[in-house]
Amino acid sequence: MSDTRINPIIAPVIDKLAEMECRFHDLQEQISSLEALRIPQLMNTKEVANYLGLSRQTIFNKVSLGEIPYLKKGGRVYFRKEAIDQWLQEGEYRP
Repeated sequence: MSDTRINPIIAPVIDKLAEMECRFHDLQEQISSLEALRIPQLMNTKEVANYLGLSRQTIFNKVSLGEIPYLKKGGRVYFRKEAIDQWLQEGEYRP
């Protein structure tokens, strides 16, 4: 096939893909907005370890020593993202 026959065939596909990409980005923005409304945002030990770049064992140690803010319910440990962010800011060094 020559280029003149391919372009008219592919053009509608490219247009549809561009439209789908715009819709996808709109959906991503809507999801982000909805996630921000979840109050409070709770994390488990694995999630807070990933968020802080620490091992789960380090998180468990900090919990047992009372070095990190946490919630305990039904034998499980949870962390409010807002409390973790505040805890990080309080430990921030400012010359």
